[in-house]
Amino acid sequence: MKLTKQLIAAVVALAVASVSAEAQVFSFYTTGGFTGASCTSLVGSPAVCDINGSGSTLTFTGVGSLATPLALFAPTASQFGSFRLAAGVSLPQSFSGPTTFTLYINQVAPTAGTSSIAGSLTGTLTSGIQSDVIWTPGTGSVVIGGVRYSLSAGSSEITIGAPSAGASTIEGRIRYVPEPASFALVSAGLAGLAVVARRRRSA
Repeated sequence: MKLTKQLIAAVVALAVASVSAEAQVFSFYTTGGFTGASCTSLVGSPAVCDINGSGSTLTFTGVGSLATPLALFAPTASQFGSFRLAAGVSLPQSFSGPTTFTLYINQVAPTAGTSSIAGSLTGTLTSGIQSDVIWTPGTGSVVIGGVRYSLSAGSSEITIGAPSAGASTIEGRIRYVPEPASFALVSAGLAGLAVVARRRRSA
């Protein structure tokens, strides 16, 4: 019995050490891109939308590289970037037709990778003093290298305010999800313990 307890403690300690080794520091940066009937731009930061070719602009500026300790399973609040509408918009300017804004999340560590959250951009601009432009993402989260990036509660729709309102920020939650290898290690250890315990009972 004592040996079994020691084995259990050893397996748990090894699993925690393995997971902790993975969940140390993460680093990522975001970019964006507009495509569709109302605006087209190169992907980058800032990403610029010339609204209906009017010369009035909507921009998205992504966050730079961040490095933060990331606890196992604990969500960490973060900013993914912000929209800003330039003053002097002509009346009226509507986002008609299929218009899309895509948020690109570029992970640097613990492993490199890129994924995206795309969504529709709709609404109307009124002469630089009012805006009801809304970005509605088509999906809530992506996983890159065992790290889950998701939009925060209440941010499934991002309302872009009037120029006087300043920037409209995309916020999110970042949660470390252990790699399948970590779960496999724990499962193998527990299976081994079950075999040992069965043999001890037989003996």
